[in-house]
Formats: sequence, C-alpha cells, structure tokens
Amino acid sequence: AEDSSDIAACLTPLLQLMPEEDRALLAAVDMNDLPQVEYARNAKLPYATVKSRVQRARKRLKNLLLDCCEITLDARGMPSELDDGNGCC
Repeated sequence: AEDSSDIAACLTPLLQLMPEEDRALLAAVDMNDLPQVEYARNAKLPYATVKSRVQRARKRLKNLLLDCCEITLDARGMPSELDDGNGCC
C-alpha cells in the first residue's frame, strides 16, 4: 500500500497545473484545514460560493490525477496504491 505522503507528493506537481484560484483554495481548505465557512468570511464570499468552488477544484484535481496515474482503492474507497506509469508525479 502507498503511504499517503507518496500520494500527496504526487499531487504537488499536479496542483501547479491548476489555476491560481484553485491552488489557493485547496491549499487553504484541504492542506491547512481552514474551514470553508472561515475561508468564505475572509474572502468576503458567500459560503455557498466557496463550497461550490471547493467541489469543482477537487474534481479538477482528481481528473488531473486520474489522467496521470493509475490508482487502486482499498475496501473503504481510499487510495492504496499509485502507479505513476506516465511519469508525471
């Protein structure tokens, strides 16, 4: 099974391919554990807007990852193995 840090290391270069707005949002919410409601308050945006943007950014990142690597999921649906056959990670 892949260590989660291996998968996280693969995400870093993929994040660089994303628009700055997506990178900043995912960094704050997913990497720094900033609650979405707090991000919305700080950015002076409606919470629903931030929630939608997070979902869209996560989907774009997921699609980049799936285009790049073959991922095996465990019984809980969590990534367990990563095959970077394309060398993009």
